[in-house]
Amino acid sequence: MLESPRSVVPSGPATVRVPMPGALGRGEGVLVLVLFGALLALRAFYAARLPFDTDESQHLHVAWAWSKGHVAYRDFFDNHTPLFHLLSAPFVAAVGERAEILVLARYAMLPLHAATLYLTYAIGRRLFGARIGAWAAVLLGFHREFFAISIQYRTDQLWLLAWLLAVAVLLGGRWSARRGFAGGLLLGFAVGVSMKTLLSAGTLGAGALVAVAVCPAARAGWSARRAAMGAAAVFAGTLVVPGALALWLASMGALDAFRYCTLDHNAMSLGVGGWRPLSPYLFAAALAGSIGATFAFGRSRLAPGDRARQLTFLTSAGLCASIVFTIWPTSTRQDGLPLSVVLALLVAVVLVAALDAAIARLLPRLSLVAARRLAAGSLVLVVFGFGARLYAKSGFGRDLGPYIGELREVLRITDPSDFVMDAKGDTIFRERPFYYVLELFTIHRLEDGSIEDRIVERCVETGACVLYGEFKPFPRKTLARLLDHAVGVGRLRVQGHAFGTVTAGTPLPFDILVPSTYAFVAEDGIARGTLDGTPYEGPRALSAGAHVFVADVPARGLAVVWAKAAARGFAPTASAPLGP
Repeated sequence: MLESPRSVVPSGPATVRVPMPGALGRGEGVLVLVLFGALLALRAFYAARLPFDTDESQHLHVAWAWSKGHVAYRDFFDNHTPLFHLLSAPFVAAVGERAEILVLARYAMLPLHAATLYLTYAIGRRLFGARIGAWAAVLLGFHREFFAISIQYRTDQLWLLAWLLAVAVLLGGRWSARRGFAGGLLLGFAVGVSMKTLLSAGTLGAGALVAVAVCPAARAGWSARRAAMGAAAVFAGTLVVPGALALWLASMGALDAFRYCTLDHNAMSLGVGGWRPLSPYLFAAALAGSIGATFAFGRSRLAPGDRARQLTFLTSAGLCASIVFTIWPTSTRQDGLPLSVVLALLVAVVLVAALDAAIARLLPRLSLVAARRLAAGSLVLVVFGFGARLYAKSGFGRDLGPYIGELREVLRITDPSDFVMDAKGDTIFRERPFYYVLELFTIHRLEDGSIEDRIVERCVETGACVLYGEFKPFPRKTLARLLDHAVGVGRLRVQGHAFGTVTAGTPLPFDILVPSTYAFVAEDGIARGTLDGTPYEGPRALSAGAHVFVADVPARGLAVVWAKAAARGFAPTASAPLGP
């Protein structure tokens, strides 16, 4: 990471050492490394303190299913391409059925995050100089939004890393068919992690064309034939990994399901569901602004360097942002991760140039070494400001023990063969009775009827007696029906019915939704009476429908509960809801 801050220029008989404006001085490099160390320590701390996102458990559930020999798309739903989960499956298998996997998976993301920051530095060094690359990586790492998203266990971490690797290869040196093919291989790997790569790859190609149009240096040696050969090499490389995955999925009988889950399911009509189409005029304005900024940057004296590659990189990001933030249907915070890298580099370019100019103007007699130190100190203050913003938003985080304990409780009262109904795989280690995960596209399709709501029916068919996790994504009527036949508080509910305090001889009618074995429990341990006209002597198999229990003695907190949960100590009123 360290480069000599000076170059040697001959001047007559003597040699004069002239500072290199883009180089990273040794002391400045050590400071950057210290900041990186502090950043990784912060990430290790917050990995066990920031609240979990439901996407994290969903991805872990998919990786667990792969580790158990199930085939995605065919055996269970997933609307992501498979590489991240396939590569995660050995990790999930090694950890085993432990609720702490939610935190351990975040720790497993640390190497990916470190590599991402290094690639930010490497791309910045290639395009703008080591000094810009280093400070861009630091600023990116401490930015609150990037920090919060990149700390999570999700496909976007591997996707961002693969995308940056592809960019580093494609823009890293003299163009050749071999380089194009290697970059295409990495693009194909990124496609195997996320379909979002297709948009990014398309805008990168468009950015290269704009750079050729804007920058005379980019047109040197350029020809349509050479461009076509390069594009063909990239395209050929890009096909390798997705093609291999398609052949493998076809051999597993999952290709048609894969196409539906990753393409058809995610396609929605403009103007409905999660799509946020803004005015076409807004998109046109954003596009014009992006291209205008490209022309302005190309003719500016800012960040001298390889203008052709700089413009390709920056223009592709501008085009991508113009699409994502105007007409792209479901833009999320994680979709903007590659754009965060570009923004960090731009901020570093402008900030470093502004600081250097201000110091030179205000303190003209200051030596270059002192000026660099002053600029580095100013940049450290900016980094501290980012850190203060992170702390103001997150504080010291929160105790995740209740979340982990809640998952541990679900695993304790169920067996691996039991089905648990959750929204997106919240239980991680249990199969779901309903094929689709309850995310944005599924919710819309349930509402318009293109997916039949068979959640209750599937719970009945599979004997799923536990409901767990976030309830908000459930269709309202379906959730009401499930909760009306369940006991518990907060995010963990078990099939059954709570009667409260009862007196002897009072008939207690109740309905069973999921046929299974049920037991009567009470806070004082007494649950004696008559069930459907016969003496209750212990857990009994009950069919779906109406039943009547008559208590022989008064009881407090009487409830009928799925027998397996009751036998393992589940108390219908013991759980407490978690905070938001």
